[in-house]
Amino acid sequence: MALADSNDKQGSYWLYLGLFTLVAISLFKKVLFTNAVLFYGDFIELYYGAKELSIHLLKQQGLGAWNPYIDGGQPLLADANFAYVLYPGNLIFMFTSVGKGFSVLLVIHHIIAACGMYTCSLKLSKNSIVSLSSALFFVLSGFYLTSMYRPPCFYALSWLPWICWLWCIVEEHPRQGFFYLLIISVLQILTG
Repeated sequence: MALADSNDKQGSYWLYLGLFTLVAISLFKKVLFTNAVLFYGDFIELYYGAKELSIHLLKQQGLGAWNPYIDGGQPLLADANFAYVLYPGNLIFMFTSVGKGFSVLLVIHHIIAACGMYTCSLKLSKNSIVSLSSALFFVLSGFYLTSMYRPPCFYALSWLPWICWLWCIVEEHPRQGFFYLLIISVLQILTG
């Protein structure tokens, strides 16, 4: 009976992952499948240009890249506000345009956040309907959606439900939970 329950839980998790993916794709289908750009205003002036510059400098100079335009010059790795060079999500910018890269990262982080909130809520409530509701409320909330205009904040906020879930895991399995908590926390810190 325990094996059947485990398979049922795993099956429902994949079902919800598919649902969260569909929600994210339907919300952002225009920016994913066309040349439209979701961002405007400060985002274009600050993050878009800074990301184009950082990708250009990284391709030319590698991780030791030097940004000559900030404070008379500084290492690109020292620019946590715009470059967030060490964040693994930045790899997408090596293969696509900056606008498309931001759009894809937006959808990926939307799914990460929804799955994290579902998992955390399921751990705390033991009810899949409550967990589904909390995940959808979180990723469709005004606070979460408006944070996407500040990519480092949006990426860090997307990892937050996973950190909350892992704190619960640490109580049950201190070593294993702490290891995963450390990995996710480092990812969150690398967002800038």
